[in-house]
Amino acid sequence: MDVSFRRATGRDGEAALQVVDRALRDYGMNALPETSDRDLADIEQHYDARGGCFELVEVVGEVVGVLGWRPAGDGVFELSRSRRCPRSTIWRTGSSSAATGRRADQPAAAENTPAATRASAHSQSRLNHARRRSARPSLW
Repeated sequence: MDVSFRRATGRDGEAALQVVDRALRDYGMNALPETSDRDLADIEQHYDARGGCFELVEVVGEVVGVLGWRPAGDGVFELSRSRRCPRSTIWRTGSSSAATGRRADQPAAAENTPAATRASAHSQSRLNHARRRSARPSLW
């Protein structure tokens, strides 16, 4: 299962909101676009303009996770968004099952870590990179 990350734009707000909503439903909650999730309505203003970043996590072209962080001062970054769709949602995509030749409800046999774990490791790497950049502003 190929996992890719791409920087979100203003047009990705609806896709990000859907991921957050699906993730929260596992806990009996919903996304609240007018209050706690209003940052998703204007990703560029809430993340990019403040020196942060918002990325979408995609598996076979389907958005399955979101990741956002912003500077909190003194070289510290706040991880403000980290959500993923339930695992079963990822495995049910017809395109991923067709590409791998396995039933859509089965995980890949060689898959020892879920996509979300790899996404988390990638996000930590990206945050570390951002910290190093902010610690050496004269080099950038």
